[in-house]
Amino acid sequence: MVLAIARFEVAKRLRQISTYVYFAVFFAIAMFFMLAAGGAIKGATVEFGTGGKLYVNSPYSLLQMITLIGHFGVVMTASIAGQATYQDIEHRATSLFFTAPISKAQYLGGRFLGALAVTSLLYTAIGLGAWLAVHTPWLDAARVGPPVPLSYVQPYLVVLLPNLLFTVAIFFSVSTWRRRMFPVYVGSVVFLIGYLIAVNLSDGVDDKALAAMLDPFGLFATERVTEYWTVAERNTRLIPLSGLLLYNRLLWTGVALALLGVTYARFSFSHRAEGKATMLTAPPPELTASPPPEAPAVRGARPPWRSTSPRARRSGCCSRSPASSSWRR
Repeated sequence: MVLAIARFEVAKRLRQISTYVYFAVFFAIAMFFMLAAGGAIKGATVEFGTGGKLYVNSPYSLLQMITLIGHFGVVMTASIAGQATYQDIEHRATSLFFTAPISKAQYLGGRFLGALAVTSLLYTAIGLGAWLAVHTPWLDAARVGPPVPLSYVQPYLVVLLPNLLFTVAIFFSVSTWRRRMFPVYVGSVVFLIGYLIAVNLSDGVDDKALAAMLDPFGLFATERVTEYWTVAERNTRLIPLSGLLLYNRLLWTGVALALLGVTYARFSFSHRAEGKATMLTAPPPELTASPPPEAPAVRGARPPWRSTSPRARRSGCCSRSPASSSWRR
């Protein structure tokens, strides 16, 4: 059931135009960065360390570029992760899903895995754009090195996918807790701006290991691992998942799983009704027996005893009617 819900989420996203717009934006940004770094765009300079001595397609350069572009996809990630559960509230489908024969773990797990799969699919546009730019004839041949196997795949396994797990968990949890998209969008902007400010302030931190561990995107940890590499090593070696980088990835993956655990514990299938509930301010009036309506008096009508002759009244030979018994007491 979890995979069925995840497939439903992915299929729904693939039918939306915004999905392909996001993919095209990532693809175009990656191509621009790679062309600018390779000297194809006059007046544009993009470097990935060591004063431009690295190849634009080296493992180090690709990891730096893919991680950097991934930072600017936080708002897009927030939109997809937040809509994973909010869409049911927006389309008033909570009564359908919350009463279906599925468990809480299946519902949340399917929605989360679907959002994670969609964002991971969109981020592949970064690697595709970089790969296509390297094979264009506009790049300076001196800035393009020999291809290194897995250099386009390794950044996803080491950095990008753990980052997506963390960011999707954050915004998925916020949307599930608040059941609104406004806190998700505001939180994504604040998170991105706060991270960029923290990057600038990290230069004054003396404990580099602590700064590397506190970086949720692993960029500082990558720099610590490759701090003493030569230019040749950065051009040819894949960045290993070891040392501070491994500890950093384990730390923030654990934070993401903890957020999902709290979300699971707080989530309930009960839903709040939209709008204000109307309540009776006073109890309804009690039902009491009311007397039957009186017959309207007819002008000139004779009482029933007038219909009897005087002689019959004296003799008492006439039987009394219920109407006449009331006046003879």
